[in-house]
Amino acid sequence: MKEHLLDFLEELPYADTVLIKGYEDGRSSNITAKIFREKVFRIASFLKNAGVSAQDRIAVIAEKCPETIACFFGIWLNGAIAVPVCETLSKQELSFIVNNADTKLVLASSSLREDIAEALSGAEVIYDFSAWTDIPFGAIDESTFVVERAPDAIAFLLYTSGSTGRPKGVMLSHRNIAVNAVVGAEYIGLNSTDAVLSILPYWHSFAITAEIFSMLHVGGKIFIPKNRKTLLKDIALFRPTVVLSVPRVAEMLKDGIETSVRRHPSFVQRLFASAQRITLRYYLTRPESRTLFIKALYRIVRRTVFRTVKESFGGRLRYFIGGGAPLAVHLQEFFFSIDIPMYQGYGLTEASPVISVNAPHGFKIGTSGKMIPWILPDYGGDYTFEDQRGFRGKHLKGELLVKGACVMKGYWDMEDEGAQLSEDGWLKTGDMGYIDKDGFLVLYGRRKNLICLKGGEKFYPEVIEERLKVSPYILNAMVIGEGCARPYVLINSNGELLEGCSSSEIDTVISREIRKATKHLDLYQRPVRHLILPEFTVEASLLTTTLKLKRHEIKTRYQRQITQLMIGAEELVTMTQTEPAEESTPFQAKNQSES
Repeated sequence: MKEHLLDFLEELPYADTVLIKGYEDGRSSNITAKIFREKVFRIASFLKNAGVSAQDRIAVIAEKCPETIACFFGIWLNGAIAVPVCETLSKQELSFIVNNADTKLVLASSSLREDIAEALSGAEVIYDFSAWTDIPFGAIDESTFVVERAPDAIAFLLYTSGSTGRPKGVMLSHRNIAVNAVVGAEYIGLNSTDAVLSILPYWHSFAITAEIFSMLHVGGKIFIPKNRKTLLKDIALFRPTVVLSVPRVAEMLKDGIETSVRRHPSFVQRLFASAQRITLRYYLTRPESRTLFIKALYRIVRRTVFRTVKESFGGRLRYFIGGGAPLAVHLQEFFFSIDIPMYQGYGLTEASPVISVNAPHGFKIGTSGKMIPWILPDYGGDYTFEDQRGFRGKHLKGELLVKGACVMKGYWDMEDEGAQLSEDGWLKTGDMGYIDKDGFLVLYGRRKNLICLKGGEKFYPEVIEERLKVSPYILNAMVIGEGCARPYVLINSNGELLEGCSSSEIDTVISREIRKATKHLDLYQRPVRHLILPEFTVEASLLTTTLKLKRHEIKTRYQRQITQLMIGAEELVTMTQTEPAEESTPFQAKNQSES
């Protein structure tokens, strides 16, 4: 078992083997293991000449590129700590992270100089990712870079997105990342023939572990697309076998496929929809229960109807793995229905990050999969659930607690909070869930987001929000209602689909969609009113960089409108507590038919 990330550098495949495919000066380029290794030692030499030594924090701020990976290894060859930082953060957040980490040096791509120079005015910044290319590799004495490989030494300082306050620096050791990458790769079934399309940013723990080190472990290839706009083109060009996805990317791919299908005649659209139903039925049926008839139909449609779809993804794509944020069930079902499964996983930065995942050998749509081995006793790990009474047990419903080799060392410069999080050796994830009868992890909300209504009813808003976002008319939703008689919901509507509609017409559509999505919930969980707000974005500081809602920021920003929404409603709801009647919709919204 590898326990230090420099072990991955030593075990690179043969020198001429292509390790990374990406873009250089707008053209696709291949980086072999030999070229990559030379990059690493040039960077290591450059950093050493700059006075970098053990335990120094070196920030890396750049667009996704092969040099970022090489920088990490160059930093570790000097015994230092890598601090990858999101390049699109606000000036205040950039400044906070660089200062909080007390960085010795910042490595930043020259294209970002204008954006970050002001924020980092007090830091030493190298704005040129080619600054080390002039160092002759032959003149580098590799023996000077022999560092003590202590598995528990800090490898990364990864700052969380700060959804409830200032960002926290998560200290992840070499062992944390190495074990998660090795165990995860073997559990999901990756091998040397695999190639991952690397689309997640390298300040994201999921990308670091699963896209970089899992692939290096199995000897696979890493493909880096030019940007999100060229994603579909690059998938076809690079022909990956695995793609790690987040909800926004999954939605984009789904929209692209559906748009393409709508360009065909109606009989082709009906054929495609029928093939989707067959394929989804095949996957939702346990293997031992699949009839010869459904197996035969599935083989026919996968070789005919979905062959073109697979070719548009390069022809080799085996599956997507979803992480970073919960993937809605309808998204998972869509990709299963076109015979390219999307396996939902779960994790958090503090656990390096993967805790559970669905896999080809065992999956259940709507769950977060089974625990991967590092968290089980055979690997020295464990998990339990803590209910509202404080009782713990694997059979309970409550907050998930985990321990093991992948749990962080703590928070940087925040010893008290780190101790509270890792109380008695357990990492309190903050996520509420349970293990179902088939052994799959089911999550239903964040502990801190629990809403308690005036009547004492309690619920987690995420369950309702995910139901609402299934509607094509709703881009995002945030449920509120602490201390109220019934919940309310803040909505981002889909302006493209509702283009040309009046405010009252949009309200009518959104009201209908809310009722439709929540009609199977208990009455107290159904929002009584909604408020349509401008789209929540990262740029507006209303979403984290991983696209999670900044609930406190949203409430604060729109406090006046929220108060206005609730005026008079509480007394009315308390008096009636009945379900509102259905309203008719007197018009047709753009590109959608009534259900």
